Amino acid sequence: MKITKKSLLALVLSLLMVVSICSVSVPAEAASSKKSVTLYVGEVLKVWAIGGSINKVSSNKKKVCAVKKKSGDAILTAKKPGKAVVTMKNKRGTITYTVTVKKKPFSVTTTPIKEGVMISVKNTTAPFISSVSLQVTFCDAAGNPINQSTRYVDYIGKGQTGYEDVYCYDAGIDFTKTQVKVLEWSRSLDYKYKNYASKVNMSWTEEPSTYGTKLKFSANSNYSGKGSIYIASDVICYDGAGQILGVITGSAYLYSAKNVYTDTYGVTLPDGTVRYEVVSKRAILKY
Repeated sequence: MKITKKSLLALVLSLLMVVSICSVSVPAEAASSKKSVTLYVGEVLKVWAIGGSINKVSSNKKKVCAVKKKSGDAILTAKKPGKAVVTMKNKRGTITYTVTVKKKPFSVTTTPIKEGVMISVKNTTAPFISSVSLQVTFCDAAGNPINQSTRYVDYIGKGQTGYEDVYCYDAGIDFTKTQVKVLEWSRSLDYKYKNYASKVNMSWTEEPSTYGTKLKFSANSNYSGKGSIYIASDVICYDGAGQILGVITGSAYLYSAKNVYTDTYGVTLPDGTVRYEVVSKRAILKY
């Protein structure tokens, strides 16, 4: 078969159909092909075609996965658990996605602490969650909003939990009435993930400073392959009565050319800390 410049260009452009979620792209198959993808409730997937706008979209189960056109792209939104077939067409051909929608892959809990709350985010099913953005609203005893803040919990592998503390010093706050809303969360579809916690050494060391005792986070691994290792660890600090004073988090990433990390600054322990406990050590190989 004779391959002309025109047919070669069409093939290249069709191979450049890409998918992104949270600004992360995934190569798709050539035109007139079929793919399968797993999304979680609330997740949004944007599909665009380099070399030609998507001009027709459809979903056989809109209540499971809705799809719409926007500026030449296809926007898929996971609505509820189930399966749906989404079809997207442009002048290069047709790509059909069999979309499996699962329930939201993490849970969020709050614990009142001295002058604030501690937030726990547990990844229940996703291979890896890059980040969860949370809106924290402090209220009075009647549930009326008083103050608001945004926090992030990062690098959470399947079955792992990340922690974050939020303080509020306004008068009249009832920390048991604190409301937490998930603003957005992100994960990458273009990588594979592996729990690497057993192969990364993570530690916290004490160091005296002008303002009190500091904790410094360090980590090392003998990993020499491709990809990166996302690492994080959380420490909960307690006073003499056993009340939680706050959370200290250390995070970084390692790769084969740089497999040692040391925090040069450290974090000062909250005033009144009598003891602290390392509650999480998270390491995920992303490749």
